[in-house]
Amino acid sequence: MLPLSLLKTAQGHPMLVELKNGETYNGHLVNCDTWMNIHLREVICTSKDGDRFWRMPECYIRGNTIKYLRVPDEVIDKVQEETKTRSAIPLNKQLYTLSYVCVTSGAAALVFSALYILQTMYGDMQQLNPLWVDIWNFKYPFLPLEWIGMNAMLVYVMAAEGIFAGFVNGWYYDDPHNTLIHWIQKHIFIKIVHILEALTSYPSSASQLGGLRMN
Repeated sequence: MLPLSLLKTAQGHPMLVELKNGETYNGHLVNCDTWMNIHLREVICTSKDGDRFWRMPECYIRGNTIKYLRVPDEVIDKVQEETKTRSAIPLNKQLYTLSYVCVTSGAAALVFSALYILQTMYGDMQQLNPLWVDIWNFKYPFLPLEWIGMNAMLVYVMAAEGIFAGFVNGWYYDDPHNTLIHWIQKHIFIKIVHILEALTSYPSSASQLGGLRMN
């Protein structure tokens, strides 16, 4: 059984979480991400020695601090196993794999090409130096990119530890499930995987149809 599948199924159900420092958190699971960072609501906390109890309306627990989880038995029966074999290659897999290099380098090349085209276009139109970002004061929208470039190691550590994901996933609209990360996963990545699966399965489907017609 995959832990991530279990967490996805346990959303909305009570859960007991024990941390590596000995503290326990008993509450209802609201949401979780791919790093197994969980968001609990109506939480009852117990100290390591069991002599102190306190309540929290909600809390966010990082996955690398969790020792074990306990969920109701009926949740385990509802877990849907993820298919181990897929007809399509995932868009991106683990860090520093071939797909990771292709996706990140391709995205960087597209952004660089877009900026270069804009520089050339605005430079030719105004017959000025193509450094239109400085001439036309368009540099302000790009200040976040400049900050990321100047603090690359800090950004890498915050992203690797799930700080960025926790901050973004902490904002939601009307319902805790309506988070930005949930929307991106549902409307972008899942659709891309379905499109890739459809494209890779198209030749086999076409050959099957051709065989039926010939028969």
